[in-house]
Amino acid sequence: MTKEELFNENIAIAYKLASSYKINYQEEYEDICQIALEELWKCCLNYDGIHSLTTYAYYCIPRKINYYLRSVKKHKEKDISINMPIGYSEKTQIYLEDTIPSDIDIETEVLDGMDLDIIKEMVEKLYIPDYMKKMFYLYLNGKTQYDIAKEFNCTQPSVSRIISKAKLKLRYMYNNLLKGGAYA
Repeated sequence: MTKEELFNENIAIAYKLASSYKINYQEEYEDICQIALEELWKCCLNYDGIHSLTTYAYYCIPRKINYYLRSVKKHKEKDISINMPIGYSEKTQIYLEDTIPSDIDIETEVLDGMDLDIIKEMVEKLYIPDYMKKMFYLYLNGKTQYDIAKEFNCTQPSVSRIISKAKLKLRYMYNNLLKGGAYA
């Protein structure tokens, strides 16, 4: 029997072993099938004819698949989210987004050249709680995030997140105004 015939006769083994990973690794399933077939081919090439090929394949194929899945997991752990917690400050979590300076500054993009009354009117129309609006007003009046945090008895990172959310909503509202839309 040739190696190709041996491979074709036992191809169901590869698919059977690969299918056992289908539920937990749906995204990687096609790769797992490919690895199983490749490893079955290697088993056929190294087959000595003395022992059963199925025993050898049932040993080799899962090992190769597990090796692949470990490497996939290792690389997935390197993916970083901007909302990933990186530490704690005064009993609250600090997120990666708190440490990244914004390249788009609301003061230069939106607030430059605008009347403070218009800005306050826009802030009033934002769908955010009143305490967040008060924090944003203090920020607009030149208070630091640290001073605002002390005044509201919270942490600086939480003030930073609140101001960032308000800026984002204000920028969205401003862009709608530029397109001829309404405030909200």
